[in-house]
Amino acid sequence: RKDYLSIGGRFGNRTSQRDSELDYERWTQQDTLRHFFRSIADRERSGAYYAMNMSYQHRFARKKHELTADISFRYGDSDEVTTNELRSHAGG
Repeated sequence: RKDYLSIGGRFGNRTSQRDSELDYERWTQQDTLRHFFRSIADRERSGAYYAMNMSYQHRFARKKHELTADISFRYGDSDEVTTNELRSHAGG
């Protein structure tokens, strides 16, 4: 074969969400009063992407002579929202 042409592509979409609540307790030897904190975190991510590519190759009659061309295009977008709170609260 003297000519070869390849065309391809892909696309996709992604979403994820992560939430957490962590409780902390703090004190020192000098200050034995206990302090309580709660950390609250929420995160959401989403996005889409696509890619296209094309390759062409031509082999000439003379040995080891060829013409090759490759073209590719990629695109993606994404959003991310993160919220973090640190709350002090009474403990016992």
